[in-house]
Amino acid sequence: MKTGTRRTSRASAARVRASGENRRKSALISSSSARARAEERLREQPARLDETQDVGHLLHELQLHQIELEMQNEELHRAKQELEASREKYFDLYDLAPVGYLTLSEKCLTLEANFTAASLLGLARGALISQPLTRFIVPEDQDIFNLCHKLLFETGTPQACELRMVRLDEAPFWARLDAKVAQDNATGRPLWWVVLNDITKIRQAEVDRERLVHFERLAQVMKCANDIVVLADEHGRILEANDRALEVYGYSLAELRQKTLEDLRAPASRAEYPHQTEQLETDGRAVFEALHQRRDGVVFPVEISARFLQITGVRCRLSVVRDISTRQRTEQELRELSGLFLQAHEEERRQIGKELHDSVAQDLAAVVISLSAAKKRLADGDKETRVLVADSLAVLERSAHDVRDLSHLLHPPFLEEVGLLGALRQHLSGFRRRSGITVNTELPESWSRLPGSMELVLFRVTQEALNNVRQHSGSRTVTVRLQRTDDTVTLEVVDQGHGLAGGTEEEVSGIGITGMRERLRLIGGTLEIKSSDHGTTVRAVVGVSPSGQ
Repeated sequence: MKTGTRRTSRASAARVRASGENRRKSALISSSSARARAEERLREQPARLDETQDVGHLLHELQLHQIELEMQNEELHRAKQELEASREKYFDLYDLAPVGYLTLSEKCLTLEANFTAASLLGLARGALISQPLTRFIVPEDQDIFNLCHKLLFETGTPQACELRMVRLDEAPFWARLDAKVAQDNATGRPLWWVVLNDITKIRQAEVDRERLVHFERLAQVMKCANDIVVLADEHGRILEANDRALEVYGYSLAELRQKTLEDLRAPASRAEYPHQTEQLETDGRAVFEALHQRRDGVVFPVEISARFLQITGVRCRLSVVRDISTRQRTEQELRELSGLFLQAHEEERRQIGKELHDSVAQDLAAVVISLSAAKKRLADGDKETRVLVADSLAVLERSAHDVRDLSHLLHPPFLEEVGLLGALRQHLSGFRRRSGITVNTELPESWSRLPGSMELVLFRVTQEALNNVRQHSGSRTVTVRLQRTDDTVTLEVVDQGHGLAGGTEEEVSGIGITGMRERLRLIGGTLEIKSSDHGTTVRAVVGVSPSGQ
């Protein structure tokens, strides 16, 4: 055994030396038996020359003492050899033990440590001496260690605890500490011995078993779902899937476990995956749509409700996937029916407007002409009759004007004749006159005509937005803005009223707004509504080709 090793284990060597001293004392105690053996050995030696009795007796005693000393020396040499062997064996058992041994002062400073303890803590054994053991315990588990230390010295009974420790620049590991109170033979001060075991693998096995139990329970719940349910880790690698998923995608569970959530998507839908995952990371849960692909290559639309959850400390991603092919077909049919309804509604309005303009308005105009002629002939007639005719003429003129306005609202004839700009100017003039609201316009001087369906939709959106301003906003001013670029037409109606109830397009509801949104959808446009206490902006955007067709 090297000298350096012995120095680092002085207290242990002292205990070994104490044991040797005890053995030497035992050897001295048995000196009487040694003397008897020495006398026997002397008798066996050849006789000396005759001498006087006193000299002979003295020589006899000296010879016996010499033999006795030789035998004691042999005994001491044998005891020394046994002591050295025991000490070498002790050092081997202590330093090369598969567990860590530590001797700590009452204040938790390291006094001794074997090679295994030094290796577990990531320091050379010499560097570990005088280091506080708390330096190697993660902050969150310091209370566990302190409680163990307190109970150990208060009760004097052995204590054990499990906590996380850290090596230098390495990840934490789980350790079990078994501690016992002792006493320093040299100083008499209390100290404690600690056995240190790395139980990371044991703890991991326990966590794995617990996680397996949770997975099995979750799998049982997933089997009861009618929708596709897929469990993946936080990186999207599939861990578990229910029977519905296997049925729809056409893969076995083992095959699915070799895939990620992104692999289930059709190629056309994979570009959306990072953005949707980022949204899920931000919100913790999200609902979005995508295109998935079966094993046979069939692509189908899905709605995914996803969220993150913790299973025995592992962050997992749970996705509930619903095939929305039927729903999308139904929605498409509803949109088509809605389009047909709007077309029929617009045609009905056109017919009613045409009837009012061509029939009722013409009849009223004829009556106005007749009454005007009668009024002239009654210039010198009865005064009361002239008054009655004049009043009737005024009522008819107002009625004719109202019918004309109504026919224009139902179906603006100028829209087909002069286009969107001319029809808007005429309508805004009438709106200003009827409502008393100041109308500010930002309209281009001229532009090329748009398709008839597009001009009609933009005109109807303007009508509905102005009607909302008049009925709900309380604003006394409104701005109508129309802009066109190479590929878009933007219509804005802005008021300074008290705003709508919801505030945003998604929160605002109503038949009029729903109608605007649906009309725009039919021509590929979008509607955006922004509202606050300071007013509301209705913005319609429609894409156009450079030629306007």
